[in-house]
Amino acid sequence: MIKRSFVSISFSTGKLQIVKLNSSKEKVEKYATVDLPGDLFKGHRVQNKEILAGILHNAWEKMRIRERSVGIVVPEFSAFSKLLTFPKLESGELDEAVRWQARDFLPSKVTDMSMDWKIINEGKDTCTVFLMAMDKEILNGYVDAVGLAGLFPLVVEPSSLSLTRISGEEVEGRLIIYKYFDEMVVVVAQGSKIVGSSVVYLGGDGQVARTIMSLVQYHKEIKVDKVLVGGTGLDQNIIKEIQGTINAPINRLNVDIKNLSQEDVQKYIIPISLQLIKPTEPSDTETINLLPQSVVDKYRVKNLQVRIWSLMTVVTFMIWSSFFAVVGTYIYLYQQINEYKFQSGSKLSVISKTRDIREQVRKINETSTAIVKISKEYKYPIEIINAIKIAKPWGIEVKEYKIDLDTGEIDLIGLAAIRGDLINFKQKLEENEDFSHIAIPISSFEVERNLRFIMSFLYKFK
Repeated sequence: MIKRSFVSISFSTGKLQIVKLNSSKEKVEKYATVDLPGDLFKGHRVQNKEILAGILHNAWEKMRIRERSVGIVVPEFSAFSKLLTFPKLESGELDEAVRWQARDFLPSKVTDMSMDWKIINEGKDTCTVFLMAMDKEILNGYVDAVGLAGLFPLVVEPSSLSLTRISGEEVEGRLIIYKYFDEMVVVVAQGSKIVGSSVVYLGGDGQVARTIMSLVQYHKEIKVDKVLVGGTGLDQNIIKEIQGTINAPINRLNVDIKNLSQEDVQKYIIPISLQLIKPTEPSDTETINLLPQSVVDKYRVKNLQVRIWSLMTVVTFMIWSSFFAVVGTYIYLYQQINEYKFQSGSKLSVISKTRDIREQVRKINETSTAIVKISKEYKYPIEIINAIKIAKPWGIEVKEYKIDLDTGEIDLIGLAAIRGDLINFKQKLEENEDFSHIAIPISSFEVERNLRFIMSFLYKFK
């Protein structure tokens, strides 16, 4: 699970939008639109990440935003989507099947694309998967610039996904038309899936209406029962032309949010939509997140380090607090015994009173013994990680650690230079009697070099 609160950043041609909602997601706390230099992009690629990072940093300073986690909406031009049907498979097998079939329609190699998918329908023997992908080089331009600005990206999605979410998830087909500064995003959607999308630069030659009608005709298997329009300055002639061609009601794309005028709601509806999600990592089968895996690994390690440090601090605090409480109680009881002895002239009375005190001392001793035992048996996560590092050969790089201190279950995700390194790593772990049930999926051995592997095993707490 990753952090829930974040700020939305939405990129479009020549513009950057920033939106921050309050914790209840009911009203806008901060928002702004920033003009971007015309030469900053070429072919939708970021030409200078440092300049874009500087613009973001300045915006954060000017708006006085303390939150550093962000969600990113990238331009629609370089995003690809596809519906795929598979027989019922386990999650790991389904991921391999999706990536294998994606090779047939993606414009580049699968390794050159950042992909994610979600299950949108499960039948008795089959399941339907919605896949989205984006060129890694284009995507990394935006994500890297965000990182250089000192921000932490949690989720990435194209504008069509934001618009589909805000339009609802009714089962009927719908056409979404949104004016986005100097361009228009057109989406044909059904439920939570995007059937098709297109982006049109605005002009007076009728290109917008023709593109819309061509997109609807191309996906004629989807009956459009509703048309949703949004944005600012939308040409009414286009709406009339669509209304005359598509026999479906036309409604306003909207969201109930406070602290914004209706015009600004339309202007910022895409970054607002992104704020309404609960971000999850790309491996989640119920959501879409195009965040590159390298970025996920990078910030997951940082998060693990923070969690380990926090856990060690809490445990240390508990042990020292218990120690001082015991010492304080001993001092208090010692003073009480002396006082009873001084005040009582009867030996029997002193014995009677001190008997209760001794019983309390006995209980404190038992508590102290338990605390010492816990402190001796407790294993810090860093001790387990160090044991793994000792067994790790030179050719192994561990990208992610998942350690359950209650059950002793450990999952590793990483890279192996060659197969032999991975086998050697497994054998080294098996030599440590604290590790058992070491398992590596066969899929981790599919290639000879640069193997991305998953390994799971158990740690025996003594």
